[in-house]
Amino acid sequence: MPSTAQQDAILKVCKLAMEIGDAYSCSDSVAQLMAYAAKARGWGAWNQAAAPYSQNGKLRKGRIDLLMVVDGLAVGIEVDKFDIKAKSITKLQGIPSLAARLCIITRGEIDSLPEGVDAVLSIRTQRLVTREGFTVIA
Repeated sequence: MPSTAQQDAILKVCKLAMEIGDAYSCSDSVAQLMAYAAKARGWGAWNQAAAPYSQNGKLRKGRIDLLMVVDGLAVGIEVDKFDIKAKSITKLQGIPSLAARLCIITRGEIDSLPEGVDAVLSIRTQRLVTREGFTVIA
């Protein structure tokens, strides 16, 4: 279970994502706008951070959509359109130093939390799924 500080960092990132809203369906645009808004708040934010991962036994050089530092905690973020891709989870797991792993879905719905991530946010339904259950972010 994530610590209170991790939960607070995840919630701050999710609120920022909701401010961006569903005006952009392209995951790259959402990540870029979130990085810009995070930097305006004084947080660290990097698009396309390197994330090596293993696929079919081969080491790949991937990139996660967004890496943010919120209250001193590193939060890895993958943004997908309709559902969470297995590759997104694998890339987030490829960075062991992350305090929290978050997936954001711009157009889809969520009903459960997959293994390997701490939270999933659906921008369309404004629902956040954590190990503790569902939260509606308005």
